[in-house]
Order: sequence, then C-alpha cells, then structure tokens
Amino acid sequence: MNRFFKLLVLLTGILCVAIGISFAGTVGTTGAQFLKLATGARPVGMGETFVGLADDVNAIYWNPAGLNQIKGKEATFTHAVWFQSMFFSYVAYCQPLDVLQGKIGGAVRYLSAGKIDKVDKDGNELNESYTPYDFAFTLSYARLVKEIPLGANIKIINSKIDDKSAMAVAFDFGVIYDKLSLGGRKLSLGLVVQNLGTKMKFDKEGDPLPLNFRLGSSYKLLDDNLALGLDIKIPLDYTVSAHFGAEYVYKKIKDIQIAGRIGFKTTTVSDLDVLSGLSLGLGFQWKAYGIDYAWVPYGDLGNTHRMSLLARF
Repeated sequence: MNRFFKLLVLLTGILCVAIGISFAGTVGTTGAQFLKLATGARPVGMGETFVGLADDVNAIYWNPAGLNQIKGKEATFTHAVWFQSMFFSYVAYCQPLDVLQGKIGGAVRYLSAGKIDKVDKDGNELNESYTPYDFAFTLSYARLVKEIPLGANIKIINSKIDDKSAMAVAFDFGVIYDKLSLGGRKLSLGLVVQNLGTKMKFDKEGDPLPLNFRLGSSYKLLDDNLALGLDIKIPLDYTVSAHFGAEYVYKKIKDIQIAGRIGFKTTTVSDLDVLSGLSLGLGFQWKAYGIDYAWVPYGDLGNTHRMSLLARF
C-alpha cells in the first residue's frame, strides 16, 4: 500500500504540474472567482498551508479528508473585511455520522461586492444601484478507507450581477496520508482537487469554474506544539504558487491555548511588493472555544483582516 500510494501521489503531482503549465496563459478566464478566497483565519495566518494539516472544521474548504481527524462536533464562523465595501463571510459545521461510518459537514460562503451605482451607456448616473454577490453551499462527507482518510464535497454555486444570475455544481476530492515519518516525527501529506464541475452561465457560452489542485505537507515538532506546512497550489487559470507556514501553540496555562502563526506565499510578490506574500495570525482558545485572527497585506490595495470563531461540542 505504501509503494502504491507514493506512486499515486507522484504521478498525480506530475500530471498536475503538466496541466498547470499548459494552462498558464488562461489567467482570468474562469468564473466564480470567489471560490478561491481562502477561509478560516487560522489557515490564512499560516500562509494558506492547510492541505496536509486540515485538523479542524476548516478542512471542508482545504481538504475534506481532514474531517476524519475531528472527534466530535465543530462549528466555525469567519468574517473578512475586504477592499472598499466588499466583505466575505463563511460558516461551517461538521459531526460524526455513525450510520455512514464517517463524518459529514456543511458550509456556506458569501461574498458581497457592495453597492454599485448604475449608469447608462454614456456614463450618466441613473439614481439606481445594485449589489453583486456570490454564494455557495457545500455538503461534505469523509471516511477512512483501509485506514486512509478520504473526503469529498458537492457545491451548489450561485452568482448574481444586477438582474442576471448564474448557477453551477462542483465537486472537491481530497486524501491525506499520515503513515510517513521524518526524524521520528509524523509527516502528513495531502492532495485535493477543487471545483471540478459545470460552467457558470450568465449567457449561452458560460465560464469554467476555477479548477485547482493542491499538494500539501504537515510536520510537527516540539511535542506537537509546532506545526510546519508546505503547500503547492496549481490553479488552471493562474501560475503555480508555493505556500509556507508555521504555527506554535503555547499550552502551559490550564484550559488555555495561545497560538502564533506566520506564513508566506509566492503568488503575489511579483504583482505587488514583498510584504504582499506575508501573513500573520494569532489564536486564543479557552476550553472548547476559540477565536483566531489573520492579517494579510496587499501593498497599495491595503490590508485584509479575517476573524474566525470556532466551537467544539
């Protein structure tokens, strides 16, 4: 099984790289771009490295196979202050389901572009406005197959611009392999394929969804208090990017955990400035309840802030 899985990961990685390179010239040609927005202040603070770790309910977005690591019920809510009047919200829930011998989950994401004033073809204001939005509902299922965590999502996607709307259906598939070790410590590898589905059709032609491949790894040190992550993101409508992240959790206070996070991704550096690849995060947990914050700078465009609440019960 080990040899087979390693070969499968290797071949899939080679295939993903080949596909990513072949589509390098298709930047901006996909619809439903809001599906790319990273969820969860914790993963974002770690530079968006969560495919191999995926150990909380945020796994629904990053790698549904990670739901297998969750013992009970979990819920989270994330709110992100975006540029100008834009905002992004995300809520997710998961729990075990014995009748299906696995875990189930659900999530809703919503992006509002804020109010936009209408103008006629000559640019004259019409004293009318509209609010474009994007919405997606996700249903998740995960289970162990021969001790290997597998997971899948189905998503219903809706976008609306003024009086026109579009819908699509998409799937995600993920796997985690946590049987490897490095220096006597567990090394986890993850693979996920996101947004495999139908086109978003505002008109007759429609736009493909932003199909995305992610390969990720997670390695823990210092009695599992320090987590290191490395993810490779291979989108079909943009360039390949590398993501690096770390999280240190201080656990020496009874019932309290304090986390510090840092991350870096290569995607935005050439477009903006060196700080634009950086992310920082903080987390505070009291018993089964936690709050996380992430700060991500985007050069002259400004900074984005994400705040997440998480509860285990």
